[in-house]
Amino acid sequence: CRLIVFVIAEVEIEKLEVDDDLRVHWQSGEISHFSFIWLRDNARDEASFDARSHQRRVFTAGLDPEIRPESTRLDAEGVRIKWPDMDSEVAYSAGFLHQYRGDQFASPADLQTWAAGFQAPRIDFGALGKSDNMLLESIRRYGVSVIAECPRDSSSVEVIAAELGYVRQTIFGGVWSLEADAAMDDSAYSTEALRPHTDGTFSFDPPGVQILLCLEKEGEGAESILVDGFHVAEQVRSDKLEVFDDLCRIPITGIYRGDGEFLRAEHPVFRVCDRQ
Repeated sequence: CRLIVFVIAEVEIEKLEVDDDLRVHWQSGEISHFSFIWLRDNARDEASFDARSHQRRVFTAGLDPEIRPESTRLDAEGVRIKWPDMDSEVAYSAGFLHQYRGDQFASPADLQTWAAGFQAPRIDFGALGKSDNMLLESIRRYGVSVIAECPRDSSSVEVIAAELGYVRQTIFGGVWSLEADAAMDDSAYSTEALRPHTDGTFSFDPPGVQILLCLEKEGEGAESILVDGFHVAEQVRSDKLEVFDDLCRIPITGIYRGDGEFLRAEHPVFRVCDRQ
């Protein structure tokens, strides 16, 4: 058993550098590059951005593609930029710039694969909603988390979902409950053991996160089995590269048929991001 501790610190900027773009030097040692046109287009002042609807007010095509700031400076909150087409400075918080930095994609060192014996991070239900989103960090790093002391009520699922995003609507609904029912065609309603599998392969855009909460249990069994897909992919790529390439290239058909529904979609088993 290993102890997993999350420490999520506030991001801080060490210095700015203005050249052919804005270069933000973080105290962590990282350097992020922001194009001037992107910064102007994504200004969060009232004239440029509607905070209620999260929509632009600025007309992107009307901006000078060669725009450069007249001045830049650091303050306690982040960066302030004076643009030539605006009367006042625009504030860009450090958190905003860190969230939208172009180099934010997780590196292999950030993603930790796991196999048998892995102890999933446990987060107390009462800790949800705090400023440090440990749940999101756990899922980003390991793909899984266990919520302890969770009230056995369906509303708890919505509280957990709120930490991650909005609840997706599916053919089953958004948040729904199920129990063993031999009359249903779906094997999820049976009392048979389900081997490790991937849900939603019949959907062109399956939800990225599933939340499962046991409301009642009678009898033996019903334990959840989790498998790290990234670990499987790495093993296949290491041991059988030609098989891995085939699984990235050849689409596999997923079908849901039953209870008046018929869905079908095709995906390769593995999808690889081509970003360098």
